[in-house]
Amino acid sequence: MKFSVDKEKLIQALELATRFVSRNSTLPILENVAIIWKIDTIELKATDMNKFINIVLPANVSSEWAITVNAKMLFDSVRISDWNEIVMEWKYDGTVLTIISDNDKFEFKGISINEYVAVPEIEEENLFMIDAEILWKWIERVESSIPDKSFNTIITWMLLKSKSNSLSFVWTDSFRLAEYIVNDKFSQEFELVIPKHVLSEIKKVSDLSATKNDANVKIKYDTKMISFFYKIDDMEILIKTNLIAGQYPDYTKIILPNYNFKIIIDKNKLEKSIRKVSLFSRDISYFVRFEQEWDNLIISSWETDLWEWVTIIPAIFDWQSIALWLNWKSILDFLKYVEWEEVIFNVFDWEKPVLLKDQWNENYRFVIRPLKE
Repeated sequence: MKFSVDKEKLIQALELATRFVSRNSTLPILENVAIIWKIDTIELKATDMNKFINIVLPANVSSEWAITVNAKMLFDSVRISDWNEIVMEWKYDGTVLTIISDNDKFEFKGISINEYVAVPEIEEENLFMIDAEILWKWIERVESSIPDKSFNTIITWMLLKSKSNSLSFVWTDSFRLAEYIVNDKFSQEFELVIPKHVLSEIKKVSDLSATKNDANVKIKYDTKMISFFYKIDDMEILIKTNLIAGQYPDYTKIILPNYNFKIIIDKNKLEKSIRKVSLFSRDISYFVRFEQEWDNLIISSWETDLWEWVTIIPAIFDWQSIALWLNWKSILDFLKYVEWEEVIFNVFDWEKPVLLKDQWNENYRFVIRPLKE
């Protein structure tokens, strides 16, 4: 039995599916993508047991069949094929999949669909909608701050919190905190902790969806899982992932109710100065010193027997003579997504957490703990 499908759509679907398969599993089935043919559609499924994806796209199919084959090999074969329309066929007992073009023939021996992993269902009907552009934009900003590994598992996850007509994306390791707030009305209050390993995939699909007119993402959750549903032209994409069962740290304790001093700095000058000074501090410490001298901000590295770097930039102060040691890597993480020309450092004293803000964007907040001298 033969069927055909648009090559570009199949490549797009397979590229997404390969991001969800296991990389080093002892079970070959977890390196496979499940392909399910139904009348006029193809359904692709992939999982590494922590995250799941289900993709449905139109195809010229007249009968039903299913198989699982190695995801990466199938993706590479389709990507380098010559035809604009991919022709596939299955034969024998249904465990061999063949891709055919004018000059090439790729044959895959698969594993029965009966051995494939069952995708968990979300039991409760907790549901809300969010714009895809907002979703990828805020995930991008928080994701860059989340470490890949940590002694504390929960800080490698992102908090999605709804309260008081707002939705917050939060990450903290108790030494620094990134928070992005979306002002909108939500009928429910919730706190959902999402693993980092699925954020890149959600961001990628959200970015793709944001280019379309109808770019709403349908988010459904219960106590164990969360799903993100996208309708992109005639393709449907459903992403699921497990939620963490533990309690996220109370990050609001890091943000002080008020601050004593404020400094306003040009974003580009600050970034350039930090990059200069960081050359002389990264091998010793990731901290640089901020100190006021009249209307200038002095930024300096640790002083050693071999070197010290000092750079000066203009700034606006409403404090008198204070010095801080701040982590320059964290500051660069903050500056990466500042949209305006100036940034604000809100300071209580030399040892309390410093609140960094985009001057004209109250919804972007970044908190850093200074180094105590």
